[in-house]
Amino acid sequence: MDETQSRGESAPGVASVPFDSVRTRSRGVADARPRGVPRPPRHRARREVKIIETGWLNDETQLAEALSAADVFLMPSRAESFGMMALEAMACGIPVVTSADTAVADTIRAPEAGIAVLHGDAEGLAAAISFLLAEDEARASMGTAGRSIVESDYSYDRYVTRHLELYESLIETR
Repeated sequence: MDETQSRGESAPGVASVPFDSVRTRSRGVADARPRGVPRPPRHRARREVKIIETGWLNDETQLAEALSAADVFLMPSRAESFGMMALEAMACGIPVVTSADTAVADTIRAPEAGIAVLHGDAEGLAAAISFLLAEDEARASMGTAGRSIVESDYSYDRYVTRHLELYESLIETR
């Protein structure tokens, strides 16, 4: 969540999607708009969506509880190299909605564990959110797939194995 959103204003790309509850987490990220670009006007979606501010969650248990309480995890970033928060949401069985033009779309293996939309496509973002909130079976299936991806590809044991294989291959080529 950026500074604009924490003051109750919407960011570009926010669509009017009524749903009961959204849990967000704020890290106090600075407003990334270029100098001279005006703040967007308040969007009516900000009045229709109940947002519960958790503030910074430094405890893994609190973070897991907050993520597990969500129906959908939104990460419509402009630029993201990996997406650790997306993995954390997937580990909690939550489907991810992200930007198609970032590495997170690959991380979630869209459409396996979530939905990727083009950055700035407010209608596409709204449609993805609406779909996941309306389709319990699809939401559960993507959540289960996300959890499986994290367990199989991002576990501690898997990382150790991958690193050992890499080191062994480097030693063999010397």
